[in-house]
Amino acid sequence: MCRNLLSNDGAILIEGIHCSYPLYSKCLVDKKVILRTHNIESFYYLGLAKTEKNFLKKIYFYIESLKLKVYEKKVYKIAQSIAAISETDANIIKKYTDKVFVIYPFHENDTISIKYGKGKYALIHGDLSVSENIHSILWLVENVISKLQYKFIIAGKNPKKVFSKFLSRYENIKLIPNPSSSQMNELIENAHINVIHSFYPQGMKLKLLNSLFRGRFVIVSSSLVRDEDLMRTCFIAQTSNDFLNHINNCFNMEFSSYYLEVRQNVLSKYLSENQIKKILHILNDGNN
Repeated sequence: MCRNLLSNDGAILIEGIHCSYPLYSKCLVDKKVILRTHNIESFYYLGLAKTEKNFLKKIYFYIESLKLKVYEKKVYKIAQSIAAISETDANIIKKYTDKVFVIYPFHENDTISIKYGKGKYALIHGDLSVSENIHSILWLVENVISKLQYKFIIAGKNPKKVFSKFLSRYENIKLIPNPSSSQMNELIENAHINVIHSFYPQGMKLKLLNSLFRGRFVIVSSSLVRDEDLMRTCFIAQTSNDFLNHINNCFNMEFSSYYLEVRQNVLSKYLSENQIKKILHILNDGNN
């Protein structure tokens, strides 16, 4: 692997801590290298462990979390430059190195495209085979959705039969399994509200950016948003009452030019072309 990486003079972008062994082995000491972190992986696996119901998987995630915590500290100190995915992650990594800067997630949206007016449903979407996502949705159903009359659509990959059966008890919930990319974009665009919930901090969720660039109102867990500018573009919820109040209020409002202008003022810094410019600046200047 190192032989291939050393075969030309180009800079190297390592995508994720799981691909960082060449950096850890110190075979790239003479190369320009940026380590791109997608999460604080030790935190992420700890969250998976806390939400996993299967005992063996729970133990596995706990062990992986501990191993990653040790590994991350070593790699952070070795890396020439680290591109964290959010300000929150960058602040954690700064405990080990000052060679860190923020590169937001790359995504498909190069313009803000949002419909005015009102939609007829609230949308929750994500990978429905991931235990943390399932745990979040079950919490929302039991503590929020079951107490409302509005229509909710839950869409995502590979829902289990037991999960589908549970959702079928609720008349105001429609499950859409395995939507195509274009279908998912349509669901986001036509929803009146995109609801994004998580119990644990997780870098920056791509579905949050997609919802902000394409969807009307967005209600998101406080654990997922730390950037003060980004907080202006969505409604922040911490408790079930927060979600209930925001959902009720949003369904009584229309998405207007005022809300679009707020998004336009904030989201330009999250455009992928601006992330590329920052990476090139780091590579050309050789510092953060």
